Amino acid sequence: MSTNNFLMQGGAMKQKSLFFFFAIVFVGTGFTFSEAAQAGHYELIKGKGVEVCEAYAKNLNSFKPGIPMICERQINPEMKDFSRPTWTEIDPWQNREMVKNVESFLGDYPRGNPKDDLAQWEDGVKDRVKIHHLKIELAQVDIDNDGKNENTIKYYDGSCPMTRHYGTPLLVIDQEKNSIEKRTALLMQNPKSAAGGTARGIWAGTMYDVFIYKDIVYFDRWSQSKNQTGLLKVFTTKKDMTKEACRYRFIR
Repeated sequence: MSTNNFLMQGGAMKQKSLFFFFAIVFVGTGFTFSEAAQAGHYELIKGKGVEVCEAYAKNLNSFKPGIPMICERQINPEMKDFSRPTWTEIDPWQNREMVKNVESFLGDYPRGNPKDDLAQWEDGVKDRVKIHHLKIELAQVDIDNDGKNENTIKYYDGSCPMTRHYGTPLLVIDQEKNSIEKRTALLMQNPKSAAGGTARGIWAGTMYDVFIYKDIVYFDRWSQSKNQTGLLKVFTTKKDMTKEACRYRFIR
């Protein structure tokens, strides 16, 4: 085979890989290829006239998104009133006691329950880390706006949007980075199940992110759950109460 033919085949394979990647992305969001080629926008449907809501809409729409920012939302560096926490990736295997507590809190064991078979569960943690289906990021951020920073983690379960099951809940952990603190419940603004259920609600398919606007910490949520798709909600926690500040609908 000539070098040119080899390069042409390599380029074709790369194009196929990109095609399948974007096919998965579009299927996950519910938008077609033709729709994704057009710029959409976030329409503010709750919080009109509220400064942070109007500013966040301007930030999101500055990217002229073709599809919703389902995994993480972007911050335009030219919008100086916005910033992000400094997230540091930590090793899930070295922090597997925390992983165990997180899975217990969320009520989900993707690869076995450690109470039944610890070795099998540990093997599952290793495998998930290896294939990038488990990642943890830690930040010191005043997530509840009480004047003190908390150990806040973004827990990437699955690989958004590549795997069938994925979600990115926010949790507050103790100083030893093992136990889940009670104030985590303030961040569980997930869709509720039809039967009610626990405070964590339906967290799978729900992706959280954090931003700071003029020194106030906010967190947002995009959900793939029924009756929630297409909605981006922004929350803020103060004095042990969480309120929805803004709501957006992605349209074109």
